[in-house]
Amino acid sequence: MAMQMAALAQGFNGIWRSGALTESPVVRAGFECKRTG
Repeated sequence: MAMQMAALAQGFNGIWRSGALTESPVVRAGFECKRTG
């Protein structure tokens, strides 16, 4: 959230995404996310 607010202060815009969109294998691979828990 802090990074999104910092980008907004610099004139960028963004949207917070969660749920099914963040569970996509393509998205997880793109950000090199690993499963935990």
